[in-house]
Amino acid sequence: MVFVAAAARAAAGDSFPLQQQHQQQQQQQQQQQQQQQKQQQQQQQQQQQQQQQRQQQQQQQQQQQQQQQQQQQQQRQKQQQQNQQQQQQQQQQMREKGLRFNGSKKKEACMQ
Repeated sequence: MVFVAAAARAAAGDSFPLQQQHQQQQQQQQQQQQQQQKQQQQQQQQQQQQQQQRQQQQQQQQQQQQQQQQQQQQQRQKQQQQNQQQQQQQQQQMREKGLRFNGSKKKEACMQ
């Protein structure tokens, strides 16, 4: 009986370090899982940052396109203004020529 009890104690003693090893392994696994979770979170943050950067780039491109469109509109408006000025000048010249022509005819009529 003493032998059996001693054997049981020895077996219990043997199993104790095994339990410690199991606990350590479990702790290590938990730490690894936590590290993996942290890495995943970091990756997600990086992906979010990249998406934000892409969105900013798209916004900048849209702004550039809008600016180009505005510049084109301004150029068109300038051209229209120039065309109008040219037309006005031509009309004025035509009027002045007409007045001169009429004036010279009147003079001729008076001379006769």
